[in-house]
Amino acid sequence: MGSRPVIIEDYNDAWPVMFNELKDILRDKLGELALTIEHVGSTSVPGLSGRI
Repeated sequence: MGSRPVIIEDYNDAWPVMFNELKDILRDKLGELALTIEHVGSTSVPGLSGRI
């Protein structure tokens, strides 16, 4: 396995929007199997740079 560079980006206001879109897809597919779907990690903290 080759290594890949770590990329840190400035906070992006689209990250919460992208998460909510993905959460809706997952909720639709998983139904009652998922009790909750949470946004965690650096991209979940407003104003914080994130590793993508």
